[in-house]
Amino acid sequence: MMIRGALVAGLLLAAACDTQDGPTEPSEMTTPLGVSLTHAADGTIFIGAEVQFQATVNLSDGSTEAAADVTWRSDAPAVATVSSEGLVTAVAAGQATISAEIAGGRGGLLRIRVYPEFQGSWTGRGLAADCTPTGDSLWSTLCAGFLHGDPEARRGEAMFELTQAEAEVGGVVDLGEERRLETTSGEVSIDGTLRLTFEGTTFSIEGAQVNVEVLSWETRADTPGRMTGGFRVAYSWPLLPGAAVVDVVFEEVTRTTSTGG
Repeated sequence: MMIRGALVAGLLLAAACDTQDGPTEPSEMTTPLGVSLTHAADGTIFIGAEVQFQATVNLSDGSTEAAADVTWRSDAPAVATVSSEGLVTAVAAGQATISAEIAGGRGGLLRIRVYPEFQGSWTGRGLAADCTPTGDSLWSTLCAGFLHGDPEARRGEAMFELTQAEAEVGGVVDLGEERRLETTSGEVSIDGTLRLTFEGTTFSIEGAQVNVEVLSWETRADTPGRMTGGFRVAYSWPLLPGAAVVDVVFEEVTRTTSTGG
């Protein structure tokens, strides 16, 4: 009986050992390799915009996961600030690097550029602040009379229809009385200044054919929906040497509709 009892006990012990899992190889643990940053603004961030950034951790097994406990920073808070939750606020024209760091020192960077928004329909007035004659003395007489006349006579309505793709801007400037100028090129510099180039054209003013050429155009939109600056334009007649070069300064030019962005 004792032998049989020992035999049964041995069989039960062996069966119990067979039900236990055998030794296994330790599974490979995934580790973070880096952090990727994205945002939903299609690459263009305008002054005054708030854009949510996302941080994604790239893992060693090829998968990704949303980053947790992220430390956000901006290297140029005068251009763009970032909150502890990754919300970026565009402050001024320029460039900034947004960074996100997770535990262990892993992090990612994304370089952004903030643009003034020029696209849309604009209306306002321009003041002819100065008139410089060149060539024939008649231009000197015209400029003198123009500048010393009624100040209101030196103000005029202006309307602009502009499109924008990041730094590239183009469109039409309407100086009133069907005097329309189409841009040939335009670009916003890093500091936020828009410089447009126009082809010369001919208008009829009080029955006389006048050649009009925009010599320079420099405007800004540091405050969303408001354009400042002005342009320099030369008026000339084909049979009269020289020209009257007029500097126009914008007054209360505001955007009435936006074309997007």
